[in-house]
Amino acid sequence: MTRQEKELQQEKIRTERERIRAELAEKALQKTKMELQEAKKELQREKTRAEKAEKALKKAKKALQKTKRELQREKTRAEKEPQEEVKFKRKPITRKPIDVVLVENLKDALIVDGGKTGFRTINEALEIALAQTTIRVMPGIYRESLVINKNVTVVGVGKCEQIVIIGSQKSAISSTAKQARLQNLTLKQEGSGNNSCVDISSGEIHIEGCDISGKQDNCVAVHGVQSMPVLKNNRIHDAKNAGIFISNDGKGTFDKNEIFNNDFGIAVTSVGASIVSNNKIYNNKEFGILISDNGKGTFEQNETFNNGDCGILVKTGGDPIIRNNQSHNNKRDGIVVFEGGKGTFEQNKIFKNELYGIVVLSGGDPLVRNNKSYNNERSGIYIFDNGKGTFEQNETFNNKFSGILVASGGDPIVRNNWIYDNENYEIYFYSDSKGTFEQNVFSKKKEKI
Repeated sequence: MTRQEKELQQEKIRTERERIRAELAEKALQKTKMELQEAKKELQREKTRAEKAEKALKKAKKALQKTKRELQREKTRAEKEPQEEVKFKRKPITRKPIDVVLVENLKDALIVDGGKTGFRTINEALEIALAQTTIRVMPGIYRESLVINKNVTVVGVGKCEQIVIIGSQKSAISSTAKQARLQNLTLKQEGSGNNSCVDISSGEIHIEGCDISGKQDNCVAVHGVQSMPVLKNNRIHDAKNAGIFISNDGKGTFDKNEIFNNDFGIAVTSVGASIVSNNKIYNNKEFGILISDNGKGTFEQNETFNNGDCGILVKTGGDPIIRNNQSHNNKRDGIVVFEGGKGTFEQNKIFKNELYGIVVLSGGDPLVRNNKSYNNERSGIYIFDNGKGTFEQNETFNNKFSGILVASGGDPIVRNNWIYDNENYEIYFYSDSKGTFEQNVFSKKKEKI
């Protein structure tokens, strides 16, 4: 066989490959049409998703037409061009029409890897993804802002710190999806502006195992009565404002997160019934947890420590349930309630704070019962400046100044508490202090501490 014959044979093989490729594209197109029909029946009320699927179909048609034109050009060239006496060198077939390759698997995983074999960007995958699609993101730095408005899963494949999404002019993540999911991603907000790294205005997005930081404003902002996200096992840090900021009737579930190196750890200015549990909230510049402006929520089994001011601050109508938490080693106080703040504080441990364990002032009026406040640098409980509150069945002991300190118009109800082994005073009154004190015991509680 001569070289020309070999060249011709290879050209025939190449032409056959293009024919097979066109057939595959045709099959993919037919399958896409069937999926589109099924999607229209199933999702009649969701016009937006149907329109997106229609766009994907049009893309597939264009890719098919392009493939057919390329095939026709190859045939024409094979017929017209003379065969040269050159050695044939096989070249790999490139995957230009990527939409044709992936459109037949829209409900399966879409791959994002910077364009190596899959999509170049996450937004390209989001554009054609249908509901329940999983988008797998390979290691890399993706400088883009994602709008999550459909029920998809975006998951990083590999080490979390190697899969980085960076927002700048807009939030890295803006979510309104009913039940989307983000997993194993590093989310960053860089540059100048006032954008939160993750902005959730509605829906029940689940964010798990992510590293979230926000140099512009908040790491995570939750707002709007329809927002109900679930955040679990995330690291949330280095925000200019709050690690998690909940406002405008927003609510959600926040469990087992680490929240640190922010201005505030968690700030709640909303009546939404959030559940905040099992989090570690530490090394924030001001407060670990701030509940204000009629904020509510249930805070259980959290640990707030090493914060620049106090562990938990409740003010201006805030009325949370604070139960089974630890607040310790904060630079000022463990818990502070003032400016009309309320709340129910039960079974918490407040210890080793650099000033006071529990402080109530300026019209604060909490219910404080069954807590332990001990080993604080000044007093276990301090009520002053017209602070009120009901204190029942608490233990306050081993504090450096006193178990309970009442001053400057403080007017609490203190009954059935155990107050003992404080270095200077068990209860100390001065400067127009008031209050009702009943059935308190100045010895160790019988049960084991």
